[in-house]
Amino acid sequence: MNITDLGHAGFLVECGEDTILMDPWFDLHGAHAAAWFQYPANDHIDLTSLEKANYLYISHWHRDHYDECFLRNTSDAFKERVTVLISDYKYKKLRDWIAACGFSNIRELPTHESLHTAGGTEIRILREDNPLFVDSAILVSNNGITFLNANDCKMSIAEEEAITRQYGKIDLYSAQFSGATFHPTCYTYAPERLIEISSERRRAKFERVHASILRLGASTFLPAAGPACFLSDDLFHLNLNPETVFSTSRDFKHFLDEHKWSGNYIELYPAELLHYDGVTTSVDRYEGKSENFYSFDYLRAYAATRKQHIEETIATYALPTTNVLDNAKEHFHRLAAHHVPELAQLANVDLEIRIDGPDGGSFHLNTATGEITTTSTSTGQQRYTFATSSFWMQALLEDLISWEDFILSFRYTITRDPDIYNEAIIAFLYLETQEEREDYVSQHVRNAQVHRERCLRTLDDGKEIEYDRFCPHNGEDLSCAQVRNGVLTCPRHFWQFDLSKNGAGINNPASIHVIDIK
Repeated sequence: MNITDLGHAGFLVECGEDTILMDPWFDLHGAHAAAWFQYPANDHIDLTSLEKANYLYISHWHRDHYDECFLRNTSDAFKERVTVLISDYKYKKLRDWIAACGFSNIRELPTHESLHTAGGTEIRILREDNPLFVDSAILVSNNGITFLNANDCKMSIAEEEAITRQYGKIDLYSAQFSGATFHPTCYTYAPERLIEISSERRRAKFERVHASILRLGASTFLPAAGPACFLSDDLFHLNLNPETVFSTSRDFKHFLDEHKWSGNYIELYPAELLHYDGVTTSVDRYEGKSENFYSFDYLRAYAATRKQHIEETIATYALPTTNVLDNAKEHFHRLAAHHVPELAQLANVDLEIRIDGPDGGSFHLNTATGEITTTSTSTGQQRYTFATSSFWMQALLEDLISWEDFILSFRYTITRDPDIYNEAIIAFLYLETQEEREDYVSQHVRNAQVHRERCLRTLDDGKEIEYDRFCPHNGEDLSCAQVRNGVLTCPRHFWQFDLSKNGAGINNPASIHVIDIK
């Protein structure tokens, strides 16, 4: 099996008679309103050479994985010949977007079914189903060699165990090792608190990926799917910044070394080729590689090459800022009152929207009642403040940018009191369709009703406890979740629970109801 790194989450996998192109992202304008860029740059890759692939896999619809520019610009012959593989998502926008780029042969694979090619390759796609985390992973098996590319997908422990039961130990494993979220980056914490939270989240991410490596028995790990870099002037400070969750491959390598992992850690630069014959690995290195791309000198030079592309992108969102405040009030009232009000009620917050700049101002939305007021009138509710410029609010209101893309652009700030994660209010802002919002509410209710099994556990100090076995967030099995200093952390999305306080959520509003046995 030969694997060429294409940058970010992209790979070209050659196995037997089959060649699979995975998540190619080359757009010079970056992603998420020119916020995220490939890191390091991958514009030296010959894009026409990628058209030898007979399969094209797109993991999900985030713009650093679904590159519309690249897909539209491939040849008509490639579009007619290649088979596009995606998960059979309930929401069909990824399929529709790919079809709009000119591709006609699109296969939507159910998560528990395999595609067996004429060339003897088995391909499986696994996915997450939470409407807020619509991602997938791909497993490729050929001639006894397995490559699992998890990219952004957080597979459950049960799924990983099922993979090893069916395929044995994984030979080559790739996964997102870096955080990629807006918490705490976009929150109004003091710098020292930002560093504290980011450090905790980086460590938790490393521990989760390390646990997956061990559970899968992976002999070789290929770091991928991040971090992105930030080349626009307003976001450049996020690069190589301990106040963010964006860690480098070297950070993760240092963590694995500390934990004495003995496998092969192979960091590939875009255009480098890994050969694996089932026993040994070798790498064809790229001669033009920038040896010091983890430096501000590299980033500043890189930013200069993208300056025009950034300006072109931002110009596409420019509109006269008129009636922004009044239109925003109408927009949020409509969201709360008419677009699945059950989701707004589930969030149950006093949401302050603050718009800075021309025609700006602020207002409060009580999501439980749908009431819009000039000042806060609620009592006992959590308070969230969401602040952005009138420039970006106007673009949102005119549908020039989706809320999903905007949330990932980091061009806003959030404050919350108390400082507890409220996923429902993020879903209220983030989810775009009626169907997605309804599904989110249904899943919340289903998780509360279905996962009622309890488990017993003996802690390191000999204390025996009983608690809810499945995480109230997304149903992950907590029976073997890590416990440190009396805090249990879910290995999938890092929700934490205080075992000394009846399992009360620390960074979330839920509980796992702990009972002391002795």
